[in-house]
Amino acid sequence: MSETPLEAKLRELLAERARDAAPAEAPVDTIVDSGRRARRRGRIALSAGAAVLVAVPGAAIAAQGEWLADGDTATAAAPAESEQGAEQGSGPEEAPPSESPAEPSPEVPQGPSDPERQLFDGVTLEQATASLESCLAEFPLREPPVSAPGEGSGETEFVEGEPLDMDLSELRIVLAWVSQGDENRGPEPMTQVVAVTAVPDEAPLQLVCAAREDGAANMQSGSPAERTQPVVPEIGAGRYQGPQVGEWTLPFRWADFGVVTSEVERVTVTYAGETEEAALDTGYYVAAGMAEQEAEGAPVVVGYDAEGEVVYDSREDATHGRR
Repeated sequence: MSETPLEAKLRELLAERARDAAPAEAPVDTIVDSGRRARRRGRIALSAGAAVLVAVPGAAIAAQGEWLADGDTATAAAPAESEQGAEQGSGPEEAPPSESPAEPSPEVPQGPSDPERQLFDGVTLEQATASLESCLAEFPLREPPVSAPGEGSGETEFVEGEPLDMDLSELRIVLAWVSQGDENRGPEPMTQVVAVTAVPDEAPLQLVCAAREDGAANMQSGSPAERTQPVVPEIGAGRYQGPQVGEWTLPFRWADFGVVTSEVERVTVTYAGETEEAALDTGYYVAAGMAEQEAEGAPVVVGYDAEGEVVYDSREDATHGRR
């Protein structure tokens, strides 16, 4: 069907209006330059946004919002203000305050490698830590005393050492139990804790703490015995193997510990008619048992190597014999 003159004129008018309304095409160089600038700003914004996100998580969102509002580079519209805010003439919504960084957790000692064989009588790691803190608060650690000539007398005097700079995190709790006390220390039960330096080769230290619920505390501190043989029982452990004064009150919780060399894979401790398998932790052996009868003599400590061969027997050790 052929179009009428009126239809032809109308088609020509519509074509002219369409050409007049078409946007001018931007030069190719302008498009390329604009794209490069946008990509550079985007990379800078992304890097800065990552830094802000690490430092202040709450402020990162606000900063990213400002970058997106940039007229040259924005690819999405900024959030529109609410109608109520526009009527009141309020400014852009402020970013929520950033959360305060979490407080660092207090320094705590490391726990034993085998809690079932190292924490006795219901003592938890938290309770053992609290007892150790009580002892250190009452008896702060210090450097060894130093000798100095006395003023006027010419005799040598010992001056108290400086406070020892050590965090609880540098210590490891290797043994904890509840002692029933005696006539010398009092009848009330006390929590006993053995703690040693977590890295034995760096400034070795050995602490034995005793603390009661009423706040009373006592502590022995010093260097562990030298490893001159595969197993070296702690000479001072005898005070934890029976009443220091008075009669036995049975059953009695006893404890024993000492140092071992790397060749030792197993240690047994026989005392008051019972044999206990010791735990090995941080170069120490530790053991505890419940005596149902009075013990005669010191514990019998036997050490074995990886092949099961006996490498130490306290009955053949002339230096062993603490009770």
